[in-house]
Amino acid sequence: MSILSLLFGFISFLLLALDPVNLIQIVVLVLIYIFVIHVINLFLVVGINLCIVKLLLFPTIKKPDRHLAMTKGYTDAMKPEKFTGVNFKRWQTRAQLWLMAMGVFWVMGNPPALPLGFEKEVQEFTVATTNFVGCVLNVLSDQLCDVYMNIKSAAQLWEALEHKFGAADAGQELYVMEKYHDFKMVKNRSVMEQAHEFQLIVRELEQLGQVLPDKFVAGDMIVKLPLSWRNFDTALKHKR
Repeated sequence: MSILSLLFGFISFLLLALDPVNLIQIVVLVLIYIFVIHVINLFLVVGINLCIVKLLLFPTIKKPDRHLAMTKGYTDAMKPEKFTGVNFKRWQTRAQLWLMAMGVFWVMGNPPALPLGFEKEVQEFTVATTNFVGCVLNVLSDQLCDVYMNIKSAAQLWEALEHKFGAADAGQELYVMEKYHDFKMVKNRSVMEQAHEFQLIVRELEQLGQVLPDKFVAGDMIVKLPLSWRNFDTALKHKR
């Protein structure tokens, strides 16, 4: 049943129930009400169509890449301090982890060559090599950067630094090994404090590539206890 049918039925009922003057007023009010309803519907349809057009014409706002932001935060935190020529092994380890996190350390391998390699692979290798060299030069002191800034190959730059400063670390390694061998605890200092110093020497050796077995380190620490701990020393040796 349509709205008009209902309307005519309602008017017919009013004709029978009300006097002509009141009937005319009611009919006018009903017609005004219907007109207002149609106007509101028209505005709603036009408004909805405008919203749809705007959504189609204007691209949605791109949300920030949370993974990229987190990765950048990690790489910034892992970035090593500028290398000044000392403690190369320590710096090299940190730099390698940083370059791996940056996704460029893979260029240390052999570069792809045309026509065996795809052009895209060669281009990716070239871009990554540029980023690798730029990152390494950025974490060298100004003096060292001036020396190595003309090297454009990632492998050559890395090997040149290793050849130059790896040998210097060999002397540092001998010094730390002597310090480890000569270390002896004294009775007028805290044993825990001296044990911590001994552990730091062990960590220095590890940084230089000399990893000692835990049992060996524990045995040496027992031997290096002060004379006042001799009974404790003997008891620990028997327990072993």
